[in-house]
Amino acid sequence: MGAGDFLLLMSDHIFELEVLRRLLERASNSDKSFVICLDREPSRKASDEGLKVLFENGRPAEAGKELLPVYRIDTGLIWCGAGAPRYFREALKSVGKNGSIKDALNIAARSNDVDYVDVTGLLWHDVDTPEDLEKARRIYWDILRRDIIKSSDGIVSRYFNRQISTRISLWFYRGRIFLNSDIVSLAGFLIAVIGGTLALMKQLVLGRLLVQAS
Repeated sequence: MGAGDFLLLMSDHIFELEVLRRLLERASNSDKSFVICLDREPSRKASDEGLKVLFENGRPAEAGKELLPVYRIDTGLIWCGAGAPRYFREALKSVGKNGSIKDALNIAARSNDVDYVDVTGLLWHDVDTPEDLEKARRIYWDILRRDIIKSSDGIVSRYFNRQISTRISLWFYRGRIFLNSDIVSLAGFLIAVIGGTLALMKQLVLGRLLVQAS
């Protein structure tokens, strides 16, 4: 990635942080002018209304909303490298003031200058209507819960501890109940001490449950 690179985001899209992480990682290892995020299994609405991307020989070859909804769908995050402005200028020259990012992508695709990253399975949503807004408000909490799971978590933490703790955290957050982090740390320490004491007293089941809870 160079000094002239920039990130283009659709302002009416929401997405989980992992989508952006994957895009930045791919962009750091790509020499293409554009890197786009693609979903192979979008919702039906996204398939109908989103920007479809046609693949040929394993690479992006054409983009357009008018394409059949059987291809990958752009999720609204695009990395623009140093060569991107040239394609924007070419799009404006060939299409005029109505030129769009789609036109620039198509010109770049003809020169094999478009890369992509697969974000299938990650959460994102395009907000165009009041109904879309309601759905976005619902999945926002799932996005937020996913974003507070740490990539460094082990198997037990990721698939057990975090599944419980993140839901508790969001329950407090949605209820506007804010706890001082020192109080939470102290409570966890005391629960661990009690659990360890019970384990020493041969109350192994209850002791282990409390240690796990801490």
